[in-house]
Amino acid sequence: MEGTGIVLGLHTLTPCESNVIVTLEDTLKMTREVKSKKLKLIIDTADQNMTEPDLYSAVKKVGKELVYVYVNDNMGERRGDIHLPPGRGNMNWKFFIQTLKEIGYDSARSNDYYCNNNNR
Repeated sequence: MEGTGIVLGLHTLTPCESNVIVTLEDTLKMTREVKSKKLKLIIDTADQNMTEPDLYSAVKKVGKELVYVYVNDNMGERRGDIHLPPGRGNMNWKFFIQTLKEIGYDSARSNDYYCNNNNR
């Protein structure tokens, strides 16, 4: 990876999927342990809305290590891996986008929506 133009993004998991890299702090710690300039972080806003008590401070902390953002929403409850369109949950999108601007993030964003039948 070091000799290529490839950058690998490490994605957090929800507590029902893992207990290793759940928070952005967990992910940041792992990327620092690997010591590769080609290993960065991915934010999945639906996952972080469930696991980060202060998402905006966590985003500021990861700063330049952020390489990709999945933009999805949920109610912040640990009721499964719910990914709703922005505005359908309780994320403060204005503040989140402002926080991304503050850290200088201007890279890729994508949407990843899915939910179970009870959360449409």
